Amino acid sequence: MKQLAIGLCLSMSALSSAPAFAQAPEALALELVRLRGEVDAVESALSEKRDARSGQIRALAAQKASVEAELRREELRLRQLEQALAAEKTRVEGAGRAEAELLPVVLDAAERLEKSLDHGVPFRVEDRRAELDRIKKDLNEGLLLPSAGITRLWAWVEDELRQSRESGLHQQVIPIDEREVLADVVRVGMVALYFRTPEGRFGLARKLATGGYRYEELPDETSSKQVAKLFESMERRIRAGFFELPNPEPGVSGRAAEARR
Repeated sequence: MKQLAIGLCLSMSALSSAPAFAQAPEALALELVRLRGEVDAVESALSEKRDARSGQIRALAAQKASVEAELRREELRLRQLEQALAAEKTRVEGAGRAEAELLPVVLDAAERLEKSLDHGVPFRVEDRRAELDRIKKDLNEGLLLPSAGITRLWAWVEDELRQSRESGLHQQVIPIDEREVLADVVRVGMVALYFRTPEGRFGLARKLATGGYRYEELPDETSSKQVAKLFESMERRIRAGFFELPNPEPGVSGRAAEARR
């Protein structure tokens, strides 16, 4: 009888624990479904980020191409100036004309060089123009021979070419908010000009579709940080590297990808 009772108790215990074993696979299946859902969500988020990154890379590539095209145009302009002045110098020296006959030729070359300033980056334009004005004044007053004037004009062109190949940190007066401000400026060759006001605000010289430039403060924190990094590098005399910078082209609010100087 004792053995029968023990056997009956064991049978009842096994029957009472059967539902618990039956529930374990269902719980595991639910957990697997939950984990699979989390994995799918993570994969979807990663895919969206990859797509966004690809879009940013395409935009940067397009803006880089725009800046490189502007650089090529500026280099072409300077080469044309150099060739024009070299042609004048060769023609004058080969012709052996009298100094008096050279005067209108040299004055015309100085006028053309001065007009070229109206289409370039507004970096110390008045200082660069002043040297041409001094040459013209000395020529007109007879204080400078036309042949010597050619030499000085040639030196001016060479300085323009040098500046187109270099970047630098300078100071100059710029108009902001209808007032004149002595600002720190970084000149990226003769392609772009960025400024920092005494209050620590950043901006750029924006090229206008109608010609000329306008000084604009940067409207967003991202662009300001990019220009701040450029100023920091220049102050540390790090003048070669890769910088993301706001694009100075008209109607463009994006970023230029490269500044290697």
